[in-house]
Amino acid sequence: MKTAFFGGTFDPVHTGHLALAREVLKQGRADRILFVPAPVPPHKDAAQITAFGHRFAMVGLAIAGEPGFVCSDIEKHRSGKSYTIDTLTELAGLDTYGEIQLLIGSDSLRQLHLWYHAHELVERFGLIVYPRRNEPVTAAELRRHWSEAECARLQAALMVSAPEFPFSSTLIREIIKKNGVKAVSSFVTAPVAEYITSHGLYH
Repeated sequence: MKTAFFGGTFDPVHTGHLALAREVLKQGRADRILFVPAPVPPHKDAAQITAFGHRFAMVGLAIAGEPGFVCSDIEKHRSGKSYTIDTLTELAGLDTYGEIQLLIGSDSLRQLHLWYHAHELVERFGLIVYPRRNEPVTAAELRRHWSEAECARLQAALMVSAPEFPFSSTLIREIIKKNGVKAVSSFVTAPVAEYITSHGLYH
């Protein structure tokens, strides 16, 4: 059993996230997708992030009934700074998820060498890297930061194709603020749209 760790703010989770996760399963890169909302990402302003409870609830609504999709609040319960390698190590020790793989975009791969214990992370865990628009990753770029063996692992992790969407959670929030939830009906699932409305989010 291979489990893809799909971390993110998910503020809100949208159809692009779901389509990508389905594609990972379709390509056989993983048997299960574990969505893990981050409590407060270290690179973002906590005051501008929707409360964890709301984001976690929306992910749960979005993936309900999706085969192979699971949601975890593991990072909410971890004290101090939450580093990806620590979370993956904890998950690997649970004997619940099988082989843990990290699912990230090509934009994150370009910065991966700056992550906490990056080389250990690449050595210990598998990766799945999906292409992001205007964020190509070349072998020459990887070689500036990684050994030949590491480069081989990272290049093998690259998905040849994946769904690309011209919208993001940030754009969805902006549209809701200006035009209401109905304006993003094609970007979020109906249960998520109803949740946003009932809790008055993003206004």
